[in-house]
Amino acid sequence: MLGGAFSQDALEVAGGATKSSAGKMRIRRYVQPMPDGSTTVGTYCELRAMDADADPAQLLASGKATSTVSLEKAWHGLHFLLTGTAMEGDWPLHFLLLGGQPLEDEESTRRLSPESVREVHRALAPISEEQLWQRFDPEQMSSEGVYPEIWDEPEADLKEEYLMYFHEMKGLIGEAAAVGKAVLISIG
Repeated sequence: MLGGAFSQDALEVAGGATKSSAGKMRIRRYVQPMPDGSTTVGTYCELRAMDADADPAQLLASGKATSTVSLEKAWHGLHFLLTGTAMEGDWPLHFLLLGGQPLEDEESTRRLSPESVREVHRALAPISEEQLWQRFDPEQMSSEGVYPEIWDEPEADLKEEYLMYFHEMKGLIGEAAAVGKAVLISIG
């Protein structure tokens, strides 16, 4: 079962929002309601490879070094570039936002099983830089509120940054898939 810590239904607006003339909500920050009534704000994203049989909670608590990639604030832009949407997409390319199972004690972190990691790898492997960047649409990204709302910056700078994160993400997923590891996705 694919769950989504940041599914469309779970999103609330924080820090103010405006409605465009088309009536679409522009989300300034992403807030995920938690079962205990608290919320968590998603701003940074980290991918961490882990042994398939390791306990994710113990791994996170220990701070033990594993293969890790920080996508910083690029996670939502990468999701858009992979899926063409701010909040949806099809499996497996929507994995950053909607893939994996939330951890019981850490719902802002989701675990992709080794099989899911292989599926993501098979989907990412053939995507070239040119194919990824074809979806770059700063007007649509701004109108849909794609975080971090920097789409008016020079395209060449954004392209360099986002392609760097894309290659780092693709590398970690490929390495994890090759050796049967799971991947933790933490947004917060």
